[in-house]
Amino acid sequence: MENPTKLLVSALIAALALVLFGCSDSNGGSKSESDPVAAKKHFDLGVDHAAQGRLDRALDKFSAAIDANPEYAEAYNARGDVFADLRAYPQAFEDFDRAIELDPQSATFYTDRAELYLSLGEPHFAVPDFNKAVRLDPTNVSGYLNRAAAYGQTGQIELALQDYGEAIRLDPKDPTAYYNRGNLYLQLGQFERGIMHFDEAIKLDPQFGMAHLGRGLAYTGMGADPLAQKSIDKAIGLGIPAGQIATEVEKMKEMRERLRSLP
Repeated sequence: MENPTKLLVSALIAALALVLFGCSDSNGGSKSESDPVAAKKHFDLGVDHAAQGRLDRALDKFSAAIDANPEYAEAYNARGDVFADLRAYPQAFEDFDRAIELDPQSATFYTDRAELYLSLGEPHFAVPDFNKAVRLDPTNVSGYLNRAAAYGQTGQIELALQDYGEAIRLDPKDPTAYYNRGNLYLQLGQFERGIMHFDEAIKLDPQFGMAHLGRGLAYTGMGADPLAQKSIDKAIGLGIPAGQIATEVEKMKEMRERLRSLP
């Protein structure tokens, strides 16, 4: 039998080696120790890869950033965006949730999660996140635009109109906000207001084919067919498919007849 003292010394040496070497990484640091500098380098590379459409590489870099700094909220959010682009939705939501948990004061994080809900046809889940986003950042134009879309999908047209109006106030040079608001007025049968907004969208972007189509549909609803045809021809010239236009025109003519039959 070996000397008990020798066995005790050997055990102590083994334990000490485990403490000194077993818990260290290849760089000699603790595995649990954060490295913000390395994390930022990985994050920046991930942003570059994502911008170039190299999503798999972006995913790797954002994951490396998180490994280097597990509290890196922006990296979780950015990786969530990539997962969403890759249609890995459970992973995307998991990362968005973690980003918000780490930084609940970021309007961007709530906006990104809400946009994913909206894209998946879940406007009821999107609205609370958009509410938080615009409360945290009242100048968040994207938050108002997308919340308006969510309101529109849930039939809350007046609230949608208000949000598009606020988006226009914050950014009066955005043709999309005018176009979307014009479409809501079409749904309400308020054709003159719709035309006013389509005109603004076209003024800001003369090549906005859908705005020309919207104006044509509004004129159709008013029964001003020659003016409608002029706008529709412009939309066709800008690449809007003729088949799509014909379907929309027929729907608008049906709406016009229903409105005329009202007492």
